[in-house]
Amino acid sequence: LMFHFVYPEKRSSLSLTLYSEKSSNLIAVDNISSSSGFSSFENNFGAITNTGIEINLSSLILDRDKLKWQTGIGFLTNSNTVSEIAPFSDQLSLGGFTVTQSVVSEGHPYGAFYGRQFARENGQVLIGSDGFPFDDFQFAILGDPNPDWIMSFLNDLKVGNNIEIAALIEWKKGGDNYCGTCGTLDYFGLSERSGEERGGTFVFDGITTSGETNTQEVELAPSDGSSSQYYRVRYGFGGLTEMNIHDASWLKLRRLSTSYDLSSYLTPSFQGSLKMGIYLENILLFTKYPGIDPETNLSGNSGVLGFDYYNNPSNKTYGAFIKVQF
Repeated sequence: LMFHFVYPEKRSSLSLTLYSEKSSNLIAVDNISSSSGFSSFENNFGAITNTGIEINLSSLILDRDKLKWQTGIGFLTNSNTVSEIAPFSDQLSLGGFTVTQSVVSEGHPYGAFYGRQFARENGQVLIGSDGFPFDDFQFAILGDPNPDWIMSFLNDLKVGNNIEIAALIEWKKGGDNYCGTCGTLDYFGLSERSGEERGGTFVFDGITTSGETNTQEVELAPSDGSSSQYYRVRYGFGGLTEMNIHDASWLKLRRLSTSYDLSSYLTPSFQGSLKMGIYLENILLFTKYPGIDPETNLSGNSGVLGFDYYNNPSNKTYGAFIKVQF
């Protein structure tokens, strides 16, 4: 369902798209027993339902002889759910690690994180007699890499007849990342967080085996014990999946450019335009995500999303350009 509105004199326009779509018989690779002589095979599976909203607004804010300002705002939200998984009996692994995987699981978003979590009773973390959470060696859906929504802000400012300045800002809200980088650095005591925890005490939120609220204060890195008792070590290399799922929201200055139009300096016989300028990309990032970069992905441009394991951060780009039109 699509709507499009144009305001008087075409100074502003608004487009709105609402959609709900079910896709079935999707193709995926499923692992099979090696005794068959093969490790995997391609097959059709179930269905996925996508619902969402797309909004695009553009407006001419200011239009004067020597100053023109045009802006555009885009908003996108999409919710997807795996509505069927047949013929697979449980769920399908898309990739990842032994402990943490990206999966297709009925009733959950595509690419949800599946991994080890702390033991729970009635939804609350179960705390042992030593004051630390139990590892129940069980697996569960623990996060969703798909964002709640994405917004973009484009501003184009023209000063006089020659100077143009453009800026693109992007804002992603929600969407989790699995930060394996964080977990391994914590394990070896090389992260800022593991350093801050040395000598510190903490009361874990949860209940004891007797069902009472936990109030026991513990040292996260006991000074009188072995390193195997450290909170960031006791659950194994990289910790449990649950310990390293983080919100990957970010606000980024995606592109900033300025150009100068030299067309007015050309001879009247030249039927075209000439512009030169400079641009900068990915120069500013604001995020609370503790890993390398909330936008990079170990698996690249694939269906496996949100894996951070010593990835390279996004490139910052600086350049100059000359644009000639005939």
